[in-house]
Formats: sequence, C-alpha cells, structure tokens
Amino acid sequence: MPVSIDAALSGMLEHQRQIEMISNNIANVNTAGYKRVKVHFQSLLDTAEILQAVQGSLPVQDATTAGGVETAAVHRAFEQGTLQPTESPLDFAIVGAGLFKVRLEDGSAAYTRDGAFHVDANRQLVLSDGTPLEPAMVLPEVYISVSVDDTGTLTAVRPMTEDELAARAADDASTTVAVPVGRFALARFANPESLAGIGSNLYLPTDASGPAIEGGPGDDGFGAVVGSRLEASNVDMGAELTGLMVASRSFQMNLQAYRTISEMLRQAGELPS
Repeated sequence: MPVSIDAALSGMLEHQRQIEMISNNIANVNTAGYKRVKVHFQSLLDTAEILQAVQGSLPVQDATTAGGVETAAVHRAFEQGTLQPTESPLDFAIVGAGLFKVRLEDGSAAYTRDGAFHVDANRQLVLSDGTPLEPAMVLPEVYISVSVDDTGTLTAVRPMTEDELAARAADDASTTVAVPVGRFALARFANPESLAGIGSNLYLPTDASGPAIEGGPGDDGFGAVVGSRLEASNVDMGAELTGLMVASRSFQMNLQAYRTISEMLRQAGELPS
C-alpha cells in the first residue's frame, strides 16, 4: 500500500483519538478535581524504515518517506483548578501539589484530587463511590460541625454526653466538645502528568510518574487542605473547543486525502497495460 495511504489513515485515526480525548475533557468540565488530558503526537516511520530500525541499520530520515503520525504520549495537566465554595462541611479542596490518598477494595492505595466526601454506614469519610480515605477518618455518630486546620487535622464538634455534662466544672457552661478525627494524608509525585487514570477520578503511580512521596498538609511541597470548598476541573472550555475544531478539520483533511489517493489508485489500476 502506498505510503500516502498509510499517512492519511494514521492521520484520521490519531485525530479521532484526539477528538475523543477533548470530548472527554469537555464532558468532565464540572467534575470536581478533574485534570484535563493532553495528547502529544510524533511523526511515524514508513514500513521500510521500521524494518531497517528493527534490523539495526540506521533509517534514512527523509520527509518523502514519512509514514504519517502516531500518539507519542497522553498526559494529564495538573494545573490548579479554581476553588468553589460549597454548603457541605465534608467537601475539601487541596491548594498545592498534593493528592488525597484513598484505599481500594484490594487494599492498595490510589490517589485523587476529588474532595467531595461523605460519611458511610461506618461513619468513615469516603468518596462518592464509597472509596475510603487512607488512613481512615471516623466521625462521631452525632456532630455539630467539622473543621480542618493548617496542618490538615480534622476536628469534629459534638454535643457532650450526659456523663460529660455532669462531670464538667460548676463554672463551665459549655455543652459541646471538640474531638480530633485525624490528619489528612497527602501524596505528591515527581512527574504527576504520567499518573495512570483508573476511572472515578483515581490515579495510580507509574514508572514515569515515580513512586508516591507521602506527607501531609502544611508539609513542604504538599500544599494545604481547605474545608467547604471543592477544586473545579482545570478544563478551559475555550481552549478545548478550539482544539476540537482543529482536530475535526484535520480529520476531514486526512479523510479527503485518503479519498483522493484511493481514486487516483483506482484510475491507475484501470489503465491499459
């Protein structure tokens, strides 16, 4: 098959992939903590040059023998999203490079920027799909409010029990008690753009991202945790729509090139020998 057909086909396939990635970014524009995906392309060798490379001989770099385009890498952009105030005291946002650490069903760790937590049947803080924080944070059965300080320590204020009310000092009029729940565990990575997404806004480390470096809010390089806030996605709708138009137009041009070359080959095949 002529190299021109290969180039046109690769252009259609890769720009279709780019359209899918951009569409996914747009679909998640309102997903808390979502990080947009970027696709990076690179030129592709033709079949003859690939064989030369496999055999150990140096392929000739010539634009006339280029075989098209392929995806070089798919990375996530971890720029900070804007903070949006919420009415839930169990919504938390990270300002800085850290990620929340959570525990999967198999006991392994995953990481997320999604701070929309709620309480499960065991009073643990969990994500919307039930994935619990690591280490576990268990709230009192009854609480009035929760707050997080600069060190990431979560404190719940609950009513005093009857025994506590009876045991308080005569001049003490308080009816509530502050209970430390725990400290948020955060992680950061040398190359967070190479984290592997596994769905549900969760990420796993890869060889390219490096292992998790663990710490907590207030520690150097990890950022801070603020309450009653959620981090919005970092999807720029203007940039995504512009990229979608460029990718769509590129797909159309490669499709037109494929049709034109196919027609030329058909006509050539009908020529008398």
